[in-house]
Amino acid sequence: MSVRSARTTFDAAVLAIWGDRDHWAKLCFEFSPQGEAMIVSVVTNEYSDDCNSTVVDGGPAYLRVTRSGQGWAFHSSLDGVEWTFVRVFRLAYDGPVSVGFMAQAPNGEECLAAFDEIEYGTSVTADFRDGS
Repeated sequence: MSVRSARTTFDAAVLAIWGDRDHWAKLCFEFSPQGEAMIVSVVTNEYSDDCNSTVVDGGPAYLRVTRSGQGWAFHSSLDGVEWTFVRVFRLAYDGPVSVGFMAQAPNGEECLAAFDEIEYGTSVTADFRDGS
């Protein structure tokens, strides 16, 4: 999935996983307080932790979520071919989960996010860290 988004601090185009209000995760193409577009992830299992990842210089970013058994993996890419591992995690939630898209603008009036090149597949890479 390729994403583009507006640019006010913390504006983001987001690929989200939702179990309930205490169990969710998101992979974001987000605008940082330092004025940089970057890949950011948040995982919430009652408490949230976030991780700033790669700075993206211009152009869109590609985001990917993969599920393997009880585990989830987030990846980002600049070209949609070579993938950078962001994180692997498990949600402490046994119910059904939803995966979808959203835009966030916690500080600005709105965030316009465009999502394209959306793909769905059933294959899972054998090694989350190998770039495939």
